[in-house]
Amino acid sequence: MKVNRVSCLEQNGFCIVPFFHEEVVDKLRDLLTFDDNAPTPNRRLFGEMWSRVANVALHGGMRLFLSSFTPVAGKGPHVRCVRAILFDKTPDANWKVPWHQDLTIAVEKRVDLPGYTAWTEKEGIPHVQPPVAVLENMLTARIHLDPCGSDNGALKVLPCTHLDGRLTSDAIGARRTAIEEYTCACKVGDVLFMRPLLLHASSPAATPSRRRVLHLEFAGCDLHNPLRWQEF
Repeated sequence: MKVNRVSCLEQNGFCIVPFFHEEVVDKLRDLLTFDDNAPTPNRRLFGEMWSRVANVALHGGMRLFLSSFTPVAGKGPHVRCVRAILFDKTPDANWKVPWHQDLTIAVEKRVDLPGYTAWTEKEGIPHVQPPVAVLENMLTARIHLDPCGSDNGALKVLPCTHLDGRLTSDAIGARRTAIEEYTCACKVGDVLFMRPLLLHASSPAATPSRRRVLHLEFAGCDLHNPLRWQEF
């Protein structure tokens, strides 16, 4: 099964793995309890909060599983988490995400280097769009803490588009016409592994209910010196 999943990820740019048992998901839900009146449903995890979550989410089994994707994520055992976000879609926060690639990374501090563009700052942390070679050595794991089906804003993807590099808006439109989309319906505890360059989107939930996803980004390469990942 491992070989099949690696092959699926290499070829299609994503795979869904039933990974976490209910008791582990319960622990993550307890740790990721926030004030429901917070201004945004997307919450970046830092410091002590991230340390507690990492102790549960990045146990030996997850690290071993990530290392099996050496041809995809780079250096195998040296893959490390470089960004963590909780997406918390609720009936009152039921948003749409248009088709896009994940092109931005978080770094320790801004250093202007060739190939690193579109600098921004989010919650005091510098973000930048790196060269495509960096993004090709990254892997995203989306841990589902609630059921997420086609009626509840599940992620939609265009298979194999991670192989096309950074795409313009016209190129994205052309691929939407040419490639049949796939809806990544997931059960509680499922992990959607995907490549950042894979085209993906999500619709507002037709029957809104809570949909919490712990979004983790892993890197299997270093950045160009002296840039450093915003590691945890």
